Amino acid sequence: MGSSRVSTGIEGFDRLVEGGFPRGDTILLIGNPGTGKTGFSAQFLYKGLVEGECGIYVSFSEGREAFFRNMNSIGLDFAKYEKEGKFRLVDVMGVGHQGIEEILTTILEEVSSLGAKRLVIDSFTAITQALPGKADSRMILHTSLGKISRLKGVTVLVISERPFGVEFGHEPEEFVADGVVALRYLNERGRLRRRLQIIKMRGTNVVQTEQAYAIGNKGITILSPSGFEIPEEASTERLTTGIGGLDEMLHGGLFRGSSTLISGYPGTGKSTFALSFIYEGARRNQRGLFISFEEPVKQLLRQASIYGWDLERSVRDHLVVVKSFYPEDHEPDELQLQLRNLVTEFKPERIVLDSISALERILVDFEFLSFVKGIVASLKATGITVVLTSATSANSETQEAGTSTIVDNIVSLRNVEIEGSLRKSVIIFKARSSPHDKGLREFEITSEGVKVGEPLSNFEGITSGVARRISRSVGEAIEKIDEIFPDDQQGDTGGSDKRVRT
Repeated sequence: MGSSRVSTGIEGFDRLVEGGFPRGDTILLIGNPGTGKTGFSAQFLYKGLVEGECGIYVSFSEGREAFFRNMNSIGLDFAKYEKEGKFRLVDVMGVGHQGIEEILTTILEEVSSLGAKRLVIDSFTAITQALPGKADSRMILHTSLGKISRLKGVTVLVISERPFGVEFGHEPEEFVADGVVALRYLNERGRLRRRLQIIKMRGTNVVQTEQAYAIGNKGITILSPSGFEIPEEASTERLTTGIGGLDEMLHGGLFRGSSTLISGYPGTGKSTFALSFIYEGARRNQRGLFISFEEPVKQLLRQASIYGWDLERSVRDHLVVVKSFYPEDHEPDELQLQLRNLVTEFKPERIVLDSISALERILVDFEFLSFVKGIVASLKATGITVVLTSATSANSETQEAGTSTIVDNIVSLRNVEIEGSLRKSVIIFKARSSPHDKGLREFEITSEGVKVGEPLSNFEGITSGVARRISRSVGEAIEKIDEIFPDDQQGDTGGSDKRVRT
Protein backbone atom coordinates (compact mmCIF):
# COMPACT_ATOMS: atom_id res chain seq x y z
CA MET A 1 0.00 0.00 0.00
CA GLY A 2 2.93 2.34 0.68
CA SER A 3 3.20 5.34 2.97
CA SER A 4 0.15 7.45 3.76
CA ARG A 5 2.30 10.55 3.20
CA VAL A 6 3.69 11.91 -0.06
CA SER A 7 7.03 13.70 0.17
CA THR A 8 6.97 17.04 -1.65
CA GLY A 9 10.64 17.29 -2.55
CA ILE A 10 10.71 20.83 -1.07
CA GLU A 11 13.62 21.16 1.36
CA GLY A 12 12.25 21.88 4.83
CA PHE A 13 8.55 21.65 3.87
CA ASP A 14 7.62 18.06 4.77
CA ARG A 15 8.32 18.64 8.45
CA LEU A 16 5.59 21.29 8.43
CA VAL A 17 2.95 18.73 7.37
CA GLU A 18 3.86 15.57 9.31
CA GLY A 19 6.08 14.18 6.57
CA GLY A 20 4.28 15.25 3.38
CA PHE A 21 0.88 15.65 1.75
CA PRO A 22 -1.75 13.02 2.63
CA ARG A 23 -1.72 10.46 -0.21
CA GLY A 24 -4.75 10.73 -2.50
CA ASP A 25 -5.70 14.28 -1.44
CA THR A 26 -6.31 17.32 -3.63
CA ILE A 27 -4.05 20.21 -2.60
CA LEU A 28 -4.60 23.79 -3.77
CA LEU A 29 -1.44 25.86 -4.24
CA ILE A 30 -2.40 29.53 -4.39
CA GLY A 31 -0.05 32.45 -4.85
CA ASN A 32 0.92 35.81 -6.31
CA PRO A 33 2.82 36.03 -9.61
CA GLY A 34 6.50 35.19 -9.23
CA THR A 35 6.19 33.32 -5.94
CA GLY A 36 7.32 29.97 -7.37
CA LYS A 37 4.07 28.06 -7.88
CA THR A 38 5.25 26.24 -11.00
CA GLY A 39 8.60 25.44 -9.39
CA PHE A 40 6.90 24.10 -6.24
CA SER A 41 4.59 21.84 -8.23
CA ALA A 42 7.42 20.64 -10.49
CA GLN A 43 9.57 19.71 -7.49
CA PHE A 44 6.60 17.80 -6.06
CA LEU A 45 6.16 15.90 -9.31
CA TYR A 46 9.89 15.25 -9.77
CA LYS A 47 10.24 13.87 -6.24
CA GLY A 48 7.67 11.24 -7.18
CA LEU A 49 9.54 10.35 -10.37
CA VAL A 50 12.76 9.86 -8.42
CA GLU A 51 10.90 7.57 -6.01
CA GLY A 52 9.35 5.52 -8.80
CA GLU A 53 5.92 7.20 -9.01
CA CYS A 54 4.71 8.19 -12.48
CA GLY A 55 3.47 11.76 -12.86
CA ILE A 56 1.52 14.02 -15.22
CA TYR A 57 1.80 17.79 -15.63
CA VAL A 58 -1.21 19.46 -17.23
CA SER A 59 -0.25 22.93 -18.47
CA PHE A 60 -2.73 25.60 -19.54
CA SER A 61 -0.10 28.34 -19.69
CA GLU A 62 3.32 26.98 -20.66
CA GLY A 63 4.39 24.90 -23.67
CA ARG A 64 6.43 21.72 -23.49
CA GLU A 65 9.77 23.20 -24.61
CA ALA A 66 9.53 26.17 -22.23
CA PHE A 67 8.62 23.89 -19.33
CA PHE A 68 11.54 21.51 -19.94
CA ARG A 69 13.97 24.42 -20.37
CA ASN A 70 12.87 26.21 -17.19
CA MET A 71 12.94 23.03 -15.11
CA ASN A 72 16.41 22.11 -16.36
CA SER A 73 17.63 25.41 -14.90
CA ILE A 74 16.87 24.10 -11.39
CA GLY A 75 18.22 20.62 -12.05
CA LEU A 76 14.95 18.81 -12.90
CA ASP A 77 15.44 16.62 -15.99
CA PHE A 78 11.85 15.78 -16.94
CA ALA A 79 12.90 14.77 -20.47
CA LYS A 80 14.74 11.78 -19.04
CA TYR A 81 11.63 10.44 -17.34
CA GLU A 82 9.50 11.21 -20.39
CA LYS A 83 11.79 8.96 -22.45
CA GLU A 84 11.44 6.25 -19.82
CA GLY A 85 7.64 6.47 -20.09
CA LYS A 86 7.16 7.67 -16.51
CA PHE A 87 6.24 11.29 -17.17
CA ARG A 88 3.82 13.05 -19.49
CA LEU A 89 3.16 16.72 -20.12
CA VAL A 90 -0.35 17.48 -21.36
CA ASP A 91 -0.33 20.82 -23.19
CA VAL A 92 -3.83 22.38 -23.25
CA MET A 93 -3.03 26.05 -23.89
CA GLY A 94 -5.81 28.24 -25.28
CA VAL A 95 -8.74 26.05 -24.20
CA GLY A 96 -12.29 27.44 -24.29
CA HIS A 97 -15.25 26.45 -22.12
CA GLN A 98 -16.47 24.02 -24.78
CA GLY A 99 -13.30 21.96 -24.36
CA ILE A 100 -13.14 21.68 -20.54
CA GLU A 101 -15.12 18.46 -20.39
CA GLU A 102 -12.96 16.92 -23.11
CA ILE A 103 -9.78 17.95 -21.29
CA LEU A 104 -10.96 16.43 -18.02
CA THR A 105 -11.71 13.20 -19.83
CA THR A 106 -8.23 13.26 -21.39
CA ILE A 107 -6.64 13.79 -17.98
CA LEU A 108 -8.51 10.83 -16.52
CA GLU A 109 -7.45 8.62 -19.44
CA GLU A 110 -3.81 9.72 -19.14
CA VAL A 111 -3.79 9.00 -15.41
CA SER A 112 -5.24 5.53 -16.01
CA SER A 113 -2.95 4.58 -18.91
CA LEU A 114 0.24 5.81 -17.21
CA GLY A 115 -0.66 4.58 -13.75
CA ALA A 116 0.19 8.03 -12.43
CA LYS A 117 0.33 8.67 -8.70
CA ARG A 118 0.95 12.40 -8.89
CA LEU A 119 -0.90 14.98 -10.97
CA VAL A 120 -0.37 18.73 -11.35
CA ILE A 121 -2.96 21.11 -12.87
CA ASP A 122 -1.36 24.43 -13.91
CA SER A 123 -3.49 26.31 -13.51
CA PHE A 124 -7.01 26.05 -12.11
CA THR A 125 -7.38 29.75 -12.80
CA ALA A 126 -7.31 28.98 -16.54
CA ILE A 127 -10.14 26.47 -16.04
CA THR A 128 -12.33 28.91 -14.09
CA GLN A 129 -11.80 31.63 -16.69
CA ALA A 130 -13.17 29.26 -19.35
CA LEU A 131 -16.32 28.52 -17.32
CA PRO A 132 -19.47 30.66 -17.02
CA GLY A 133 -19.73 30.63 -13.21
CA LYS A 134 -17.87 29.91 -9.96
CA ALA A 135 -20.26 27.08 -9.13
CA ASP A 136 -19.00 25.19 -12.17
CA SER A 137 -15.38 25.50 -11.06
CA ARG A 138 -16.27 24.25 -7.62
CA MET A 139 -18.02 21.26 -9.15
CA ILE A 140 -14.97 20.41 -11.28
CA LEU A 141 -12.65 20.46 -8.27
CA HIS A 142 -15.07 18.51 -6.09
CA THR A 143 -16.20 15.90 -8.60
CA SER A 144 -13.85 15.45 -11.56
CA LEU A 145 -10.48 16.05 -9.86
CA GLY A 146 -11.77 14.66 -6.58
CA LYS A 147 -12.75 11.45 -8.37
CA ILE A 148 -9.23 11.08 -9.77
CA SER A 149 -7.65 11.47 -6.36
CA ARG A 150 -10.09 9.23 -4.47
CA LEU A 151 -10.61 6.37 -6.95
CA LYS A 152 -7.13 6.26 -8.43
CA GLY A 153 -5.15 7.10 -5.27
CA VAL A 154 -3.57 10.03 -7.05
CA THR A 155 -2.26 13.02 -5.12
CA VAL A 156 -3.37 16.11 -7.05
CA LEU A 157 -1.70 19.51 -6.80
CA VAL A 158 -3.78 22.32 -8.31
CA ILE A 159 -2.27 25.76 -8.94
CA SER A 160 -4.41 28.87 -8.54
CA GLU A 161 -3.30 32.44 -9.36
CA ARG A 162 -3.93 35.35 -6.98
CA PRO A 163 -3.27 38.91 -8.21
CA PHE A 164 -1.46 41.32 -5.88
CA GLY A 165 -3.86 43.01 -3.49
CA VAL A 166 -6.42 40.17 -3.54
CA GLU A 167 -6.93 38.49 -0.19
CA PHE A 168 -6.77 34.72 0.11
CA GLY A 169 -9.67 32.69 1.48
CA HIS A 170 -12.58 33.93 -0.65
CA GLU A 171 -12.58 31.61 -3.67
CA PRO A 172 -14.83 28.50 -3.69
CA GLU A 173 -12.01 26.11 -4.55
CA GLU A 174 -10.27 26.99 -1.27
CA PHE A 175 -13.18 25.51 0.67
CA VAL A 176 -13.45 22.34 -1.43
CA ALA A 177 -9.75 21.34 -1.56
CA ASP A 178 -8.36 18.98 1.08
CA GLY A 179 -5.39 21.25 1.65
CA VAL A 180 -4.43 24.83 0.85
CA VAL A 181 -0.86 26.15 0.67
CA ALA A 182 -0.40 29.89 0.08
CA LEU A 183 2.66 31.57 -1.44
CA ARG A 184 2.81 35.34 -1.23
CA TYR A 185 4.99 38.40 -1.46
CA LEU A 186 5.27 40.73 1.53
CA ASN A 187 6.65 44.25 1.30
CA GLU A 188 8.98 44.69 4.27
CA ARG A 189 10.82 48.01 4.45
CA GLY A 190 10.79 48.35 0.68
CA ARG A 191 11.91 44.76 0.06
CA LEU A 192 9.70 42.06 -1.44
CA ARG A 193 10.05 38.95 0.72
CA ARG A 194 8.55 35.56 -0.14
CA ARG A 195 6.43 33.82 2.51
CA LEU A 196 4.69 30.44 2.61
CA GLN A 197 1.76 29.51 4.84
CA ILE A 198 -0.26 26.32 5.18
CA ILE A 199 -3.87 27.46 5.43
CA LYS A 200 -5.30 23.98 5.98
CA MET A 201 -4.46 20.30 5.52
CA ARG A 202 -7.19 17.85 6.47
CA GLY A 203 -6.16 15.12 8.90
CA THR A 204 -2.79 16.76 9.49
CA ASN A 205 -1.22 18.68 12.36
CA VAL A 206 0.48 21.50 10.50
CA VAL A 207 2.79 24.40 11.37
CA GLN A 208 0.58 27.32 10.39
CA THR A 209 2.97 30.19 11.06
CA GLU A 210 4.38 31.95 8.00
CA GLN A 211 7.63 30.49 6.71
CA ALA A 212 10.36 32.38 4.89
CA TYR A 213 11.53 30.70 1.70
CA ALA A 214 13.83 31.41 -1.21
CA ILE A 215 14.11 30.29 -4.82
CA GLY A 216 17.58 29.29 -5.96
CA ASN A 217 19.28 27.11 -8.55
CA LYS A 218 17.88 24.02 -6.82
CA GLY A 219 14.32 25.26 -6.56
CA ILE A 220 12.43 26.27 -3.42
CA THR A 221 14.00 26.00 0.04
CA ILE A 222 12.22 26.71 3.33
CA LEU A 223 14.41 29.02 5.41
CA SER A 224 12.49 29.26 8.69
CA PRO A 225 13.66 27.20 11.70
CA SER A 226 10.41 25.17 11.64
CA GLY A 227 11.63 23.45 8.49
CA PHE A 228 14.51 21.65 10.24
CA GLU A 229 14.67 18.53 12.32
CA ILE A 230 16.01 18.90 15.85
CA PRO A 231 18.83 16.36 16.32
CA GLU A 232 17.70 13.59 18.66
CA GLU A 233 21.22 12.81 19.87
CA ALA A 234 23.89 15.19 21.10
CA SER A 235 27.56 14.43 20.52
CA THR A 236 29.86 14.12 23.53
CA GLU A 237 32.95 14.75 21.39
CA ARG A 238 34.66 18.06 22.04
CA LEU A 239 36.43 20.21 19.45
CA THR A 240 39.40 22.24 20.58
CA THR A 241 39.33 25.96 19.81
CA GLY A 242 43.09 26.25 19.32
CA ILE A 243 43.24 28.45 22.43
CA GLY A 244 44.53 26.32 25.29
CA GLY A 245 43.27 28.48 28.13
CA LEU A 246 39.80 28.77 26.59
CA ASP A 247 39.58 25.00 26.13
CA GLU A 248 40.50 24.66 29.78
CA MET A 249 37.71 27.06 30.76
CA LEU A 250 35.30 24.98 28.66
CA HIS A 251 36.53 21.73 30.23
CA GLY A 252 37.92 20.40 26.97
CA GLY A 253 36.50 22.57 24.17
CA LEU A 254 33.18 22.95 22.35
CA PHE A 255 30.82 20.04 21.86
CA ARG A 256 30.59 18.93 18.23
CA GLY A 257 27.35 20.25 16.72
CA SER A 258 27.00 23.04 19.29
CA SER A 259 26.59 26.78 18.69
CA THR A 260 28.68 29.47 20.38
CA LEU A 261 28.35 33.24 20.51
CA ILE A 262 31.56 35.25 21.03
CA SER A 263 30.52 38.75 22.03
CA GLY A 264 32.59 41.81 22.80
CA TYR A 265 33.26 45.45 22.08
CA PRO A 266 35.20 46.36 18.91
CA GLY A 267 38.90 45.58 19.27
CA THR A 268 38.53 42.87 21.91
CA GLY A 269 39.66 40.09 19.53
CA LYS A 270 36.44 38.38 18.43
CA SER A 271 37.65 37.70 14.89
CA THR A 272 40.98 36.41 16.20
CA PHE A 273 39.21 33.91 18.46
CA ALA A 274 37.08 32.83 15.49
CA LEU A 275 40.05 32.50 13.13
CA SER A 276 41.82 30.35 15.70
CA PHE A 277 38.82 28.02 15.83
CA ILE A 278 38.86 27.57 12.03
CA TYR A 279 42.64 27.21 11.75
CA GLU A 280 42.78 24.65 14.55
CA GLY A 281 40.22 22.59 12.68
CA ALA A 282 42.32 22.74 9.50
CA ARG A 283 45.35 21.52 11.45
CA ARG A 284 43.25 18.48 12.38
CA ASN A 285 42.00 17.96 8.80
CA GLN A 286 38.54 19.23 9.70
CA ARG A 287 36.97 21.40 7.03
CA GLY A 288 36.12 24.96 8.03
CA LEU A 289 34.00 27.71 6.49
CA PHE A 290 34.65 31.32 7.55
CA ILE A 291 31.95 33.82 6.51
CA SER A 292 32.69 37.50 7.07
CA PHE A 293 30.02 40.19 6.89
CA GLU A 294 32.49 43.03 7.46
CA GLU A 295 36.04 42.27 6.24
CA PRO A 296 37.39 41.30 2.80
CA VAL A 297 38.93 37.86 2.38
CA LYS A 298 42.50 39.07 1.81
CA GLN A 299 42.41 41.10 5.01
CA LEU A 300 41.37 38.05 7.02
CA LEU A 301 44.11 35.92 5.47
CA ARG A 302 46.65 38.62 6.28
CA GLN A 303 45.41 38.80 9.87
CA ALA A 304 45.82 35.04 10.26
CA SER A 305 49.39 35.20 8.90
CA ILE A 306 50.33 37.69 11.63
CA TYR A 307 49.87 34.90 14.17
CA GLY A 308 51.80 32.38 12.08
CA TRP A 309 48.63 30.67 10.82
CA ASP A 310 49.04 29.71 7.16
CA LEU A 311 45.36 29.92 6.36
CA GLU A 312 46.12 30.52 2.67
CA ARG A 313 47.64 27.05 2.47
CA SER A 314 44.57 25.60 4.16
CA VAL A 315 42.48 27.29 1.47
CA ARG A 316 44.67 25.83 -1.28
CA ASP A 317 44.39 22.39 0.33
CA HIS A 318 40.57 22.72 0.27
CA LEU A 319 40.38 22.49 4.05
CA VAL A 320 39.13 26.05 4.50
CA VAL A 321 36.83 28.34 2.53
CA VAL A 322 36.78 32.06 3.37
CA LYS A 323 33.97 34.15 1.92
CA SER A 324 32.96 37.78 2.36
CA PHE A 325 29.37 39.00 1.98
CA TYR A 326 28.33 42.60 2.54
CA PRO A 327 24.71 42.43 3.80
CA GLU A 328 23.62 45.56 1.93
CA ASP A 329 24.41 43.86 -1.41
CA HIS A 330 22.00 40.97 -0.81
CA GLU A 331 18.37 40.29 -0.06
CA PRO A 332 18.22 38.60 3.37
CA ASP A 333 16.48 35.40 2.21
CA GLU A 334 18.77 34.99 -0.80
CA LEU A 335 21.79 35.58 1.45
CA GLN A 336 20.65 32.84 3.79
CA LEU A 337 20.14 30.51 0.83
CA GLN A 338 23.64 31.25 -0.48
CA LEU A 339 25.11 30.39 2.92
CA ARG A 340 23.22 27.09 3.01
CA ASN A 341 24.33 26.24 -0.53
CA LEU A 342 27.94 26.86 0.50
CA VAL A 343 27.50 24.50 3.43
CA THR A 344 25.91 21.85 1.20
CA GLU A 345 28.69 22.06 -1.40
CA PHE A 346 31.72 22.31 0.93
CA LYS A 347 30.43 20.13 3.81
CA PRO A 348 32.38 21.83 6.63
CA GLU A 349 32.65 20.51 10.16
CA ARG A 350 33.24 23.99 11.55
CA ILE A 351 31.72 27.30 10.50
CA VAL A 352 32.15 30.92 11.63
CA LEU A 353 29.81 33.85 10.95
CA ASP A 354 31.69 37.08 11.69
CA SER A 355 29.95 39.32 12.67
CA ILE A 356 26.20 38.80 12.86
CA SER A 357 25.86 42.37 14.14
CA ALA A 358 26.36 43.56 10.55
CA LEU A 359 23.06 41.90 9.63
CA GLU A 360 21.22 44.44 11.79
CA ARG A 361 21.86 46.99 9.08
CA ILE A 362 19.33 45.21 6.84
CA LEU A 363 17.09 43.45 9.39
CA VAL A 364 14.84 44.70 12.18
CA ASP A 365 14.87 42.88 15.53
CA PHE A 366 12.39 40.09 14.84
CA GLU A 367 13.83 39.52 11.34
CA PHE A 368 17.35 39.41 12.76
CA LEU A 369 16.48 36.79 15.36
CA SER A 370 14.59 34.70 12.80
CA PHE A 371 17.55 34.87 10.40
CA VAL A 372 20.08 33.81 13.06
CA LYS A 373 17.78 31.10 14.42
CA GLY A 374 17.22 29.74 10.92
CA ILE A 375 20.95 29.50 10.21
CA VAL A 376 21.79 27.96 13.59
CA ALA A 377 18.96 25.42 13.27
CA SER A 378 20.02 24.35 9.78
CA LEU A 379 23.68 23.93 10.81
CA LYS A 380 22.91 22.04 14.01
CA ALA A 381 20.57 19.74 12.08
CA THR A 382 23.62 18.58 10.10
CA GLY A 383 25.98 18.29 13.09
CA ILE A 384 28.14 21.32 12.21
CA THR A 385 29.82 23.23 15.03
CA VAL A 386 29.07 26.93 14.59
CA VAL A 387 30.69 30.02 16.09
CA LEU A 388 29.03 33.44 15.79
CA THR A 389 30.68 36.71 16.69
CA SER A 390 28.72 39.75 17.78
CA ALA A 391 29.52 43.33 18.75
CA THR A 392 28.39 44.07 22.28
CA SER A 393 26.15 47.11 22.65
CA ALA A 394 26.82 49.78 25.23
CA ASN A 395 23.75 48.81 27.23
CA SER A 396 24.04 45.01 27.43
CA GLU A 397 26.55 42.26 27.97
CA THR A 398 25.46 40.42 24.84
CA GLN A 399 24.38 41.78 21.47
CA GLU A 400 20.82 40.59 21.87
CA ALA A 401 19.02 38.94 24.76
CA GLY A 402 17.16 36.92 22.13
CA THR A 403 20.37 35.71 20.49
CA SER A 404 21.64 34.38 23.81
CA THR A 405 18.72 31.95 24.01
CA ILE A 406 19.42 30.58 20.52
CA VAL A 407 23.04 29.52 21.12
CA ASP A 408 24.46 26.85 23.42
CA ASN A 409 27.47 28.81 24.67
CA ILE A 410 28.31 32.46 25.27
CA VAL A 411 31.90 33.66 25.51
CA SER A 412 32.24 37.33 26.42
CA LEU A 413 35.36 39.38 25.68
CA ARG A 414 35.90 42.75 27.28
CA ASN A 415 38.44 45.46 27.91
CA VAL A 416 39.06 46.30 31.54
CA GLU A 417 41.13 49.10 33.06
CA ILE A 418 43.36 47.88 35.88
CA GLU A 419 45.57 50.39 37.66
CA GLY A 420 45.82 52.66 34.63
CA SER A 421 46.44 49.87 32.11
CA LEU A 422 43.88 48.56 29.58
CA ARG A 423 43.80 44.76 29.64
CA LYS A 424 41.64 42.16 27.93
CA SER A 425 39.52 39.61 29.74
CA VAL A 426 37.31 36.63 28.88
CA ILE A 427 34.44 35.04 30.77
CA ILE A 428 32.03 32.25 29.88
CA PHE A 429 28.49 33.33 30.65
CA LYS A 430 26.86 30.13 29.45
CA ALA A 431 27.85 26.58 28.45
CA ARG A 432 24.76 24.47 27.90
CA SER A 433 24.91 20.93 29.34
CA SER A 434 28.54 21.36 30.32
CA PRO A 435 30.55 22.37 33.38
CA HIS A 436 32.72 25.41 32.78
CA ASP A 437 35.02 27.88 34.48
CA LYS A 438 32.97 30.74 35.89
CA GLY A 439 35.93 32.98 36.56
CA LEU A 440 37.10 36.06 34.67
CA ARG A 441 40.49 35.52 33.07
CA GLU A 442 42.94 37.88 31.45
CA PHE A 443 44.12 37.13 27.92
CA GLU A 444 46.62 38.58 25.48
CA ILE A 445 46.81 38.57 21.69
CA THR A 446 50.44 37.83 20.83
CA SER A 447 52.37 37.03 17.66
CA GLU A 448 51.33 33.41 18.22
CA GLY A 449 47.65 34.10 18.73
CA VAL A 450 45.51 34.21 21.86
CA LYS A 451 47.01 33.34 25.24
CA VAL A 452 44.56 32.99 28.15
CA GLY A 453 46.09 33.46 31.57
CA GLU A 454 45.09 32.98 35.17
CA PRO A 455 41.88 34.30 36.76
CA LEU A 456 41.83 37.97 37.69
CA SER A 457 41.73 37.73 41.46
CA ASN A 458 41.85 40.25 44.26
CA PHE A 459 40.01 42.88 42.18
CA GLU A 460 36.52 44.26 42.36
CA GLY A 461 34.45 46.20 39.79
CA ILE A 462 35.95 44.23 36.90
CA THR A 463 32.68 43.81 35.01
CA SER A 464 32.13 47.57 35.14
CA GLY A 465 35.30 48.04 33.09
CA VAL A 466 37.31 49.77 35.83
CA ALA A 467 38.84 47.38 38.37
CA ARG A 468 39.96 48.24 41.88
CA ARG A 469 42.37 46.10 43.88
CA ILE A 470 40.89 44.57 47.03
CA SER A 471 42.91 45.24 50.18
CA ARG A 472 45.19 42.39 51.26
CA SER A 473 43.19 41.64 54.41
CA VAL A 474 39.92 41.39 52.45
CA GLY A 475 41.54 39.22 49.80
CA GLU A 476 42.96 36.85 52.41
CA ALA A 477 39.54 36.63 54.08
CA ILE A 478 37.89 35.70 50.78
CA GLU A 479 40.50 33.01 50.11
CA LYS A 480 39.96 31.61 53.60
CA ILE A 481 36.20 31.38 52.98
CA ASP A 482 36.91 29.61 49.69
CA GLU A 483 38.98 27.01 51.50
CA ILE A 484 36.13 26.31 53.91
CA PHE A 485 33.39 26.37 51.24
CA PRO A 486 34.76 24.95 47.96
CA ASP A 487 33.22 26.19 44.71
CA ASP A 488 31.38 22.92 43.98
CA GLN A 489 29.48 23.28 47.27
CA GLN A 490 28.36 26.83 46.52
CA GLY A 491 26.44 25.95 43.34
CA ASP A 492 26.31 27.74 40.02
CA THR A 493 26.16 31.44 40.62
CA GLY A 494 25.98 31.97 36.86
CA GLY A 495 28.51 34.75 37.03
CA SER A 496 31.80 35.81 38.58
CA ASP A 497 34.84 33.88 39.71
CA LYS A 498 34.69 32.99 43.40
CA ARG A 499 37.36 35.58 44.23
CA VAL A 500 36.10 38.44 42.08
CA ARG A 501 33.92 41.24 43.43
CA THR A 502 31.74 42.98 40.83
